[in-house]
Amino acid sequence: MGALQNQVGQLQSEKGLLEAKLKEALAMRPAAADPAELAKAEEKIRVLQKENDLLKVSLEKEKQNQQQLAARADDSARVKQLEQQRNELQVALERERAESQKQ
Repeated sequence: MGALQNQVGQLQSEKGLLEAKLKEALAMRPAAADPAELAKAEEKIRVLQKENDLLKVSLEKEKQNQQQLAARADDSARVKQLEQQRNELQVALERERAESQKQ
């Protein structure tokens, strides 16, 4: 009788251990995927990828616009510098003419 009780106790321990292992294994297994939910997730991924691509194109265009604006600003500064030099040369030329007429 004592041997049978020992065996019952041992079997209950094994059962508890196996139940714990089964519970752990089931917890690690991914949940069954609902086809409708999967389709929704895939559609959202496609939409987000398309939006990402559009944002990349928009960013590239904006970078090009900024480069063009910077080039125009450089051109504008160069034009102002050349106008100032032209004015200085005109003033110097008028002085030279005035001095030549005095002589």
